[in-house]
Amino acid sequence: MLNRLPSLSRVFTKSLEVIGAGLTSALVAFMLGRVERPAPAPSFPAVVHLAPADEEMMRSVRSDQAALLDQMRSDSQARSTQLASVAQLPAPAAVARR
Repeated sequence: MLNRLPSLSRVFTKSLEVIGAGLTSALVAFMLGRVERPAPAPSFPAVVHLAPADEEMMRSVRSDQAALLDQMRSDSQARSTQLASVAQLPAPAAVARR
């Protein structure tokens, strides 16, 4: 019967090819899913526990903050005096054009 209808024979052959490819793809996907993977490396803990600050640490932080504030104040005073001295300089003479 298939010899009498060549178009039906081609459709049937193509259908078998597609079904075979689908079954092969499903079988390969199943086999790949069954492959054992090594266990993932342990991740770092999400929470870090810190020791409570003691009095010596608090004094150190406060003295560092005070030293930083003093340095910032002296730098800003030096800049303001530098700007004031630059502002007192005479303006450059106008250049004569030819």
